[in-house]
Amino acid sequence: MKYGFIGCGNMGGALARALTKNTKDVIIADQYSDVAALAAQMGCSFGCNEEAASAQRVFLAVKPNVAAGVLESLRPVLSEKKPLLISMCAGVSLSQLESWAGVSIPIIRIMPNTP
Repeated sequence: MKYGFIGCGNMGGALARALTKNTKDVIIADQYSDVAALAAQMGCSFGCNEEAASAQRVFLAVKPNVAAGVLESLRPVLSEKKPLLISMCAGVSLSQLESWAGVSIPIIRIMPNTP
């Protein structure tokens, strides 16, 4: 099973690190950090948001104020692949996420409290 992480800040990075202890079938994407170096540390791959969204399980680990734009830009990939979306966006409802994604996909909200 392939896992994609869109956003690798404190929370996304912590979950990706934990997951790569069990599998290396992880792809990470982040526009603000050096994902190449982070991927090398974790022993996984890196790419753009579209590549991460092509995974079977996609972690959305971005700030809530940019989630709409990120999901809207990923609509073609999400429509085609229909992954399980796992959101860490605080204060964003399931209906908002589905609306922004523009497609009916399974969505889980999680709220980790420790990076």
